[in-house]
Order: sequence, then C-alpha cells, then structure tokens
Amino acid sequence: MPSPHNTSLVEWLKKEKVFVIVLAVLIGEAVGKLLMRFSEHISTPLLRLALREDPTNVSYVQLGTAKLQVRGFLVSFVEFIFIVVLAYALTRCFR
Repeated sequence: MPSPHNTSLVEWLKKEKVFVIVLAVLIGEAVGKLLMRFSEHISTPLLRLALREDPTNVSYVQLGTAKLQVRGFLVSFVEFIFIVVLAYALTRCFR
C-alpha cells in the first residue's frame, strides 16, 4: 500500500482539484475584466446619457452629511445584475 508521502506532485494536484480551482480563478479574472470594460465603455456612458450628466460635473444626492453618487450606484447595480444573470446562465449551461 503506497504511503501518502510517496505520491507525486501531479497526483497530489489532481487529488486536491487544484487545476479546477486555478481554472475557476482564471475564468473569474476574465469575467472581472469583461465587467470592467462593460462598465467603462457601455453602462457608464449610457447612464450619463440617461441622467443627462456632464462627465465633468458628477451628480450627487445629499443624504444627511453624505454625498451619494447616483451614477456610481446605478453602474454597480447594473454590474451586479449582469453577474447574477451570467452566473445563472453558466450554471444552467453546464448541468
């Protein structure tokens, strides 16, 4: 019976599913970059048009002593919805 100390590195990596974890990290990084570019080049300009916001003058909502940036919240919300839809689609696709 082989000892656990005699296993090779590749066998250990397969056993511990390190390759799957690395693949998940790489896919997560790619999706993160995609979302960043989507936010920069699509959702932010569209929200600026919808809110009639001048890029040099950012609109705020005053809530007590805090200034809340409307566009920043909306972009984050759109990104969140995009991530949820993408995660749902990917899980449905691989079942």
